[in-house]
Amino acid sequence: TKVLACAFSNVGADNLAEQMLKLGLNVVRIGKPSAVSKHLWEHTLEHAIDQDPTAQRALANAASATAQLSKSKLAANPGKRSSSVGPAKGAPSAQVVRDLATAAVRASIQAANVAATKALRRADVVVCTSTGAADPRLLAACGIVTDQDAKEVIRGPNVSKKPISAAASGDRTNMVRAMAPDKRPPISMPFVMIDEACQSVEPASLIPLTASNSCRSLVLLGDPCQLPPTVRSSPTSPLSVSLMERLASTLQHPVMVTAQNDQTTK
Repeated sequence: TKVLACAFSNVGADNLAEQMLKLGLNVVRIGKPSAVSKHLWEHTLEHAIDQDPTAQRALANAASATAQLSKSKLAANPGKRSSSVGPAKGAPSAQVVRDLATAAVRASIQAANVAATKALRRADVVVCTSTGAADPRLLAACGIVTDQDAKEVIRGPNVSKKPISAAASGDRTNMVRAMAPDKRPPISMPFVMIDEACQSVEPASLIPLTASNSCRSLVLLGDPCQLPPTVRSSPTSPLSVSLMERLASTLQHPVMVTAQNDQTTK
């Protein structure tokens, strides 16, 4: 069973990933490479995609096709070139080149999603920031169709409409694919843990809950006596109350940790 472990900050997410690795768990860290600790590079989706030959071939083909598209546009506008030579005879039309480039880019995205999905399937724990749980590769692995994807999806036997909670989407519906990019059932992550939960605005905390469309158990970790959510619009905004603080005030008394067993080597 997989766990989606999130934190408010990238530093917090890195700390979670490092502690999970010390426990001997297989960890995948999702996030922008520039925001992730260099020590965790081998556990990122980018590294998994780099190590996948099929994804690399597709990405190389996409780069070649887009370069050809740029040349085609340049040939179609000789006034913008240093040379006045027009397109060569027998060369494919601009529309054909554009279609080929579009197809190559889509194929590269699909190949990268397949490589990412394979890495996510091998993971025991997927670690990211709360907002990072909206990573399109994670959503694809969980079978969720984003708004952008929905514009290109043709309704068929592999696509169904499934409502999500009103708290997350109001009257909207969420389209869920029956298959993940690797042609297997979508990944399920029924356990979600959010660290630094008191610093996150409630909408950000809701992202991990709906990202996998399968959350059944939620653990919120945080200190209500420390930094609250940062809301610049108004200090009295409802967003200034975190999900953890709101639930703690309405549900049964939360578990309070009064002692910390920190075994980290100094």
